[in-house]
Amino acid sequence: MTYLNQISLPALSIASVLLLSACGGGGGGSSAPTSPTPVVDRIAPALAFSPTRLTVESETTGNSTLTATDNVRITVGPTVNCTNGGSFNVATNIFTAAAVSADTESVCTATASDAAGNQGSATLTVTMTVPVPDTEAPVLEFSPATLTVKSGQTGTSTLTATDNRAITAGPSVSCTNGGSFNVTTNVFTAAAVTENTESVCIATASDEAGNEGTGTLTVTMTPAPVTMDVTVSGKLTYDRVPFNTATNGLDYTSITRMPIRQAPVELLNAAGTVLDSTVSDDAGNYSFTVESGQTVRVRVRSEIQKDGPNEIDFKVVDNTSSDALYALQSGLSEVPANNQRRNLNAASGWGGASYTRTRAAAPFALLDTIYSTLEEFIEVDPDVDFPAFNVLWSTRNRSEGGNVADGQIGTSSFTVSNGIPVIRILGDANNDTDEYDVHVVVHEFGHYFENSLSRSDSIGGPHSSRDRLDSRVAFGEGWGNALSGMILDDPFYRDSFGSSQASGFSINVENNTHVSTGWYSEGSVQSILYDLFDDTNDGADTASYGLGPIYGAFTDPDYKDTAAFTSIFAFLEALGNQSGITASEITALTDAQDINGTGGFGIGETNTGGLTDALPVYVLLPTNNRAVEVCSVDNFGTFNKHGNRRYLAFNIPRAGTYRFTMTRSVGAITSDPDFQIFKNGVRVGVGESGTRNTEEQDIVLSTGQHVMEAYAFENVDGTSPIEVCYNMTLEAR
Repeated sequence: MTYLNQISLPALSIASVLLLSACGGGGGGSSAPTSPTPVVDRIAPALAFSPTRLTVESETTGNSTLTATDNVRITVGPTVNCTNGGSFNVATNIFTAAAVSADTESVCTATASDAAGNQGSATLTVTMTVPVPDTEAPVLEFSPATLTVKSGQTGTSTLTATDNRAITAGPSVSCTNGGSFNVTTNVFTAAAVTENTESVCIATASDEAGNEGTGTLTVTMTPAPVTMDVTVSGKLTYDRVPFNTATNGLDYTSITRMPIRQAPVELLNAAGTVLDSTVSDDAGNYSFTVESGQTVRVRVRSEIQKDGPNEIDFKVVDNTSSDALYALQSGLSEVPANNQRRNLNAASGWGGASYTRTRAAAPFALLDTIYSTLEEFIEVDPDVDFPAFNVLWSTRNRSEGGNVADGQIGTSSFTVSNGIPVIRILGDANNDTDEYDVHVVVHEFGHYFENSLSRSDSIGGPHSSRDRLDSRVAFGEGWGNALSGMILDDPFYRDSFGSSQASGFSINVENNTHVSTGWYSEGSVQSILYDLFDDTNDGADTASYGLGPIYGAFTDPDYKDTAAFTSIFAFLEALGNQSGITASEITALTDAQDINGTGGFGIGETNTGGLTDALPVYVLLPTNNRAVEVCSVDNFGTFNKHGNRRYLAFNIPRAGTYRFTMTRSVGAITSDPDFQIFKNGVRVGVGESGTRNTEEQDIVLSTGQHVMEAYAFENVDGTSPIEVCYNMTLEAR
């Protein structure tokens, strides 16, 4: 209800006039102001019902909105009185009809008064009617109305129940001959029968007037078929897209089907329950013994898990979908009473000019490439165990840095995430995909191998065979490139990219001529390592050792625990420990690459790589506070390039606290000197305070040989590279 108080006053003009007059010497006179004449309120409140007429069934309610307004203010009411037993609630605007046995009219009169005593009124006329008896029964229907269900099995029919007013009881269902129907789930469950048996299910429901409706479902319950054990088997394959060796892009016209090997295969029922599992063989074959008559599907998972003597545990997951495991599965179908073949192929998804369907083959291509790599190492060491790792691939994995869960992986790479080794692979169509770039995949596995079964001190970062690199990076990247040639028996490292993956580049890891040659060159490293492996003698190469001695050097305790950083020097020192190695053959290869330092520290190296202060490879740092000079330069780039970081070596005679001081000597006027200290590959100290031109730290060290890298932060950060030298001192505290 709406109450409106409206006040309207006539405009008043009150004038006071002062009359002044002079009459002889007499005084003046004045008149007092006149009072306004009072305004009398003669306007009555206005009341209205909307609507003004209603028809309401006996003992039910109807609604009409009552409004009351006044030019000043309503002081009494509104109130409503109705005839013939009807009533009206002014708070809710609801009329309630009396119980009537014949149509009866009720007149409701609303009144309201204002302060002046003016009274207004309005009228609502209601016809109170006799209710029409409810004779309409509820309507119940099954859809479908007939079913055929096997003995002891279930079928579904949707039961609906409607009424012109409201259902007050039911629906409930009763079935004959042992069948049952669940009204909550709409599921019929057949009884156990030995011959065709009809079950009739009657659904009933009633309304408030007692009208009852029914619906019928007729079910033929058939005896369970005679079952037998049959074989469901097949071959699992994936599409392999090869390279066009002329363009180094992918060749979609030459797709071949390759077996999905050693992968878990599962047999599932319609509910997704795993009924049985096995592992595909090296030809991609699988087999299950199944009871006929069941409805099942076959699923193969993108992982390989094997127990000893060589443990393998890795899987290909979607990093953009909470690391969900990829899988390929068939449709659901019934197992016949005879043996059945179910072959599955993970298709490439290529539609002729672009990817138009699911790229199901990609995870299995990655799985197979890496498993082939594992096999090569197992052949060398049948007892080798491979720590669990994940391969992250997604069609969203692209060449931009950011959130890996969004596919921003930067590039195909290796890292350790939450303690788990991880290989990330690009999958961005028409830009850069790597799932079929087998050399790229094996290269990244090479980093996993270093990290998990050997040791790597590489600091990572951008690189190429033309670069002069930090020797740790040069060795790690050269190893990855060389390993791809070894595993794939193809020295041409290829990487596709671009529109339709049609472009690419190649690197011949057997090539012995490089723009950058030396201990800081991944090109030199890869050519030495590949020449050690292959059977082809070319140039200075007369070595043909295969993978065995190379694997032996990487896993040699002398290499894994070397006091020096991992580099070509440390590797060659460990290689010399392996049986069947001829020193002169190694020297011929290193001489050809202008590498002549000996031992893990590269003692006696003469190749400066274009930096006069790059040698010796390790500056010896005395413990008597005598200064040695080291320089950090940006001649060949920043972060991980030759000359950015300088190596030092020192021996701690007794455990204790030692003070390291690094102070600018010449070069850039302002810089941020930093250093890191390592023992057997483990960082044990750091000096990164950010103090200008001087870095001083007291560090607790154990006895023995240590190494350190010293650098100007500006040459690591790369934002404002400089050339600067420092005096480094070390003394016991």
